Amino acid sequence: MPTSGWQHIPFVFKHMTPGCGNLRRNILDVGMGGGKWGVLIREFLEYRANRYWPEQWIHQVHGVEAWEKYRNPMWEYCYDNILIGDISKNLGTISKRPNYDFILLLDILEHFEKDVGLKVLQTMVRNTTGLVFCCFPNAANPDKALRQGAVHGNPYETHHSLWSVKEDFKQYEVIVENDSLCAVKGET
Repeated sequence: MPTSGWQHIPFVFKHMTPGCGNLRRNILDVGMGGGKWGVLIREFLEYRANRYWPEQWIHQVHGVEAWEKYRNPMWEYCYDNILIGDISKNLGTISKRPNYDFILLLDILEHFEKDVGLKVLQTMVRNTTGLVFCCFPNAANPDKALRQGAVHGNPYETHHSLWSVKEDFKQYEVIVENDSLCAVKGET
């Protein structure tokens, strides 16, 4: 599915918007799907600061999407830079970019085998000066969380692993919303 739950929106912007104002921010949306988060970032960080037109925007929003068939007009409008490809195979590309202030890994980690997902998470935490937002299907219901296969012909939608904030994020400093939604503080 090229989307994530609406329930995460208040948590993300509660922790992303304070202090943003007129400070320039670099934001990375991994697994951008239909582009919902790009739209929301523009609304909360640009429109609310009276910057309605792209030439007025001060924030850089980068996106990564493995499935190019999700491409739509929102991508071109909301994102400054788009990388098409599996993030786990493009970690070097991310490491070469300037550090990000915020990274969105929303409903992404479960699409990797655990060891690969941990490497993706570790790379994202190393490449942010702020927070990496993470959410995933509830591990309390593993049968349901692992049931998803390819969706609309997209093999990247298959769930390969279960995640838990309590179990998989022990080594990080985290802001916990619940056992399937958190923000990890960057190392830089």
